[in-house]
Amino acid sequence: MNGHERTIKVLLLEDNPRDVALVAALLEQDALHCDLHRVTTGEDFAAALKNEPFDLIISDYTLPSFNGFAALALRQEVAPDVPFVLFSGSLGEENAVESLKKGATDYVIKQRPERLGPSVRRAIQEAEGQVERRRIEDQLRKQNELFRRIGENVEDLVVVLDVEGRRVYNSPSYRKLLGDPQLLVGTDSFEEIHPDDRERIRLLFRETVATGAGQRTEYRFLLNDGSVRLVESQGSVIRDKEGRVENVVVISRDVTQRKQAEQRLTAHHAMTQALAKSTTLTEAAKRILEIACHEFEWDFGELWTVDTAAKRLRCVEIWHPPSTELNEFVAVSRQTTFAAGEGLPGRVWKTGQPAWVADVAQETNLSNKVLATRLGLRSAIAFPIRLRDETLAVIDFFSSKILSPDDELLGMFATVSSQIGQFIERKQIEEQFRQSQKMEAFGQLAGGVAHDFNNILAVIMGYTTLMMEGEDLSAEVKEQLKEVFSAGERAANLTRQLLTFSRKKEMQVNPLDLNEVIGNMTKMLGRIIGEDIRLQWSYGSNLPTVQADEGMIEQVLMNLVVNARDAMAKGGQLIIGTDRVATDA
Repeated sequence: MNGHERTIKVLLLEDNPRDVALVAALLEQDALHCDLHRVTTGEDFAAALKNEPFDLIISDYTLPSFNGFAALALRQEVAPDVPFVLFSGSLGEENAVESLKKGATDYVIKQRPERLGPSVRRAIQEAEGQVERRRIEDQLRKQNELFRRIGENVEDLVVVLDVEGRRVYNSPSYRKLLGDPQLLVGTDSFEEIHPDDRERIRLLFRETVATGAGQRTEYRFLLNDGSVRLVESQGSVIRDKEGRVENVVVISRDVTQRKQAEQRLTAHHAMTQALAKSTTLTEAAKRILEIACHEFEWDFGELWTVDTAAKRLRCVEIWHPPSTELNEFVAVSRQTTFAAGEGLPGRVWKTGQPAWVADVAQETNLSNKVLATRLGLRSAIAFPIRLRDETLAVIDFFSSKILSPDDELLGMFATVSSQIGQFIERKQIEEQFRQSQKMEAFGQLAGGVAHDFNNILAVIMGYTTLMMEGEDLSAEVKEQLKEVFSAGERAANLTRQLLTFSRKKEMQVNPLDLNEVIGNMTKMLGRIIGEDIRLQWSYGSNLPTVQADEGMIEQVLMNLVVNARDAMAKGGQLIIGTDRVATDA
């Protein structure tokens, strides 16, 4: 209190007017600007203390109906922070000591009045110091409460380390990863870092301590359950009053999900590119299996396609990193087939839904479980390749790690499955288009051949007709010429069918006997379907004639037969029949 510019409001309990004047003079003499509020009784003292704020209390010890100890007790009750100085000529040493014990700030005996000014000045300074300390303590308390609330609610991991890397403070967010944060205090913070990252992070920490410059980095973090999380950390330093680094604060954030999302996006893009660059399903599958194994740390991938004739799944493509340990697994997969519902691929084929096996050893419906377990394969996943409502193939993967189901990864594979299905459909359409082009080229060739052949037949049949008109021919020769003419008619009929096939003949609608039209095509259709398919005819009786172009009917019948042949790659039986059918008008 340098000169104490402000006015000190003093509550003075004194019944002697001369002592009141003395107090006022002593305070003024000591350059203390005071506003004295005098009371003489306990009632007035209590009223003043309750109704007005005071900076200081000066009290006599002995009054007619009141005393200093009673005043001190009332002050302790009503205004304990206001400094209290006893100023009395009859206090005595024993009572003076007792007053200090009861909470008085100081005492001054009237026989040494010169001590009053310094005593008041000291009391005011101490009171102001206490107020300042309480303000600072309250501010610290609020800051600590704020820090505590932030620590309890923030999801980031906050740790304070000493310069050796031992934990000094751990935020509550550590609880779900490493257990009770309080129990972690004093432990080595590097123990929870993945062994492959530990030395790198230790060197970064030492560099931070040495330079005082915090750094941002990423590393793998080991949880109590053995799982691994990827975290991103930013370090900063706390210095002591000499400027030396005393602690390092590390704020970490779990970025596993973000990194997994980025990884899935990268893998999906690579798989999409593989589909765009591939010409066959097996070529695309091999690239997709390799990408998935690399990106998601699967050790083994397979493609199973549906054999529609045998109604079983067959393994047509396998990928795994270079290793002789998995050769046995490869050989078994190559030799194994699955019916719907059998094994992991068969189950996915039957349900049309993906399946995740977190622990192969606990799976019941897994045909190669014993072998997989012996080779150290722990987890598996399989998903269908679908085109609309049909499952065309199944892809599965195996891992040497126990992996929990990942819905996001399954979702990505579902998208890839749809893309592969579209790839298959696109390739089928391309193949049909190529076949159509071949057929178109063949039709054009057939039309040209038929046209030229008709010209030759016209000459043959014309000369045959002229020869048959000769009168000197024997009956045997005439019969032979008739056979030649009949053969020419049959050849002309064949060329007519070829012209119809090539669409070079104009449509002519006439009444037709379907049985006759079909009968005329028997030999040609037999040659088209090949030897592996048995062709059977079933002709209806008493059929009415139909108004149609004979060539068009033949073309329709030929298209139906070709489609039936393509659908029976392994051979079979084809029945062509006619019948009278009544339909509702």
